[in-house]
Amino acid sequence: MTFRKFGKERESLTGKGENYKQAIKKYLENIGFKQITDSFVEGHFPDMIFVNKEIEPGREFWVEAKAKKVSPNSQNFVKELFEYLKTWTSLHQDKRFKFMIFIEEASNEEKWKSLFAPPIDKNEIDNYIEENKNTSSKLDITKEEIYLFFQSTKVNVATTSYLKSSVETKKKRSSLTPSQQIEELTDELQRRKYIIEEKTEMVLNFFRFKTPSRIIKMESKYDDVEDIFEECEGILPPFHFDGRFIYSFCKKKDLTPFDKVTLNDDIIIKTNDLAESNQQMLVRIINDHLHQLMRHRGLDYYKSNYGWLYFHPVDTSERKDIQKKEVVTQTGQTRWIAKPYFKDEDNSELNFVEHRGVLIKPIILWDESYVIINPKRHFTSDGKNAIEGERKDKLDRKFRSSPYSRSNLFRQLVRFWKYYAFDKDIRSKKHESWFEIFDMEDLTCLDVRGKPESIDNIDEEQRLLYDWGESSVNSE
Repeated sequence: MTFRKFGKERESLTGKGENYKQAIKKYLENIGFKQITDSFVEGHFPDMIFVNKEIEPGREFWVEAKAKKVSPNSQNFVKELFEYLKTWTSLHQDKRFKFMIFIEEASNEEKWKSLFAPPIDKNEIDNYIEENKNTSSKLDITKEEIYLFFQSTKVNVATTSYLKSSVETKKKRSSLTPSQQIEELTDELQRRKYIIEEKTEMVLNFFRFKTPSRIIKMESKYDDVEDIFEECEGILPPFHFDGRFIYSFCKKKDLTPFDKVTLNDDIIIKTNDLAESNQQMLVRIINDHLHQLMRHRGLDYYKSNYGWLYFHPVDTSERKDIQKKEVVTQTGQTRWIAKPYFKDEDNSELNFVEHRGVLIKPIILWDESYVIINPKRHFTSDGKNAIEGERKDKLDRKFRSSPYSRSNLFRQLVRFWKYYAFDKDIRSKKHESWFEIFDMEDLTCLDVRGKPESIDNIDEEQRLLYDWGESSVNSE
């Protein structure tokens, strides 16, 4: 038998609690979410459940609303959080909900940030589980699963009045004339240009790529690189070919495959001398070594060896069978790298595939070699063939969103690419020595006295200035 109580009691029976829930509902609906159930009607555990086909088709978004000041150490909150965690882990990965917590005020804000703000603090989460071991002892869940849950949970601190005014502001903005929009945009620019005078560490998207002190130069008997590949057997170590000479940073013992195609004795060039005499040549040599390293990482180039890199989705024989591809990050979590979108709900006809892409290129700065990492988006029709022209522009506008462009997410993506492209073990141990010759430092950091003014707490409401007033465009 089953006992189910519809119109169940919960902590938000007061008018304040109901008003808060309604404000959250209107706020989320205003940014593209659609409510499908409510605990008052359905009698389920989460306060509300939403979907958003634009963000993630088929995924549910569960909402817990707290119209009060909440501490992460509150026993009532801990019990509820662990109940959500148990439910989340009991579901298949494709069916797991995205969890959103709305609270009016945060008690012990630093604790909230250490648990839920990216990058999450695993030690803090371990301590949190230990501190609440009377409740967590009932959890039969691996640490990796727990970290994933905390990483995917989003905590929003927002008052009822803020949520309501946010909705009204957006409605008002959409009704403005072009001249009024320009005036409001000017005011917003003025507000955003000021910085808070506070010591801040700025993480940059490039790092020092220290090359060996010498380059081996070999004269080839061929003037076409395809002839070199045809004559030599197996996978060749990284090299650059200028039509006459082969250049490589690799050790002499690793360059024996070129013995069949080279003339005379090898020439040793000092890297510093080449940097002074022909900096462009040095950049090309480094870039070709990077190109081979990226190939060993399973990445492919868009258009040329000097273009964007991207991942293919899971290989399948049929377009309709293309699946989302994920990899494990440096924190042990998963991040999607290629995601298909379909034209219908039963996933029978593929629309397009969105790929995590990146532009990785060498540059000489301050008489040192550096590598720049610039995350990109890439779209293909079937996982391989790039989408070009007007349709690409439409998709780019559709996916160009404030959450994607936030500095925190950009920094996460840069760190992911740094790990995956340069720090992760090469899948072929046989060729590891080819790339051990490079000394790759961590991302460059600068200490600055100032940081931008914080705009809002809730990312979905923040739009790029470039997108001000621009309506979303549906994919074809």
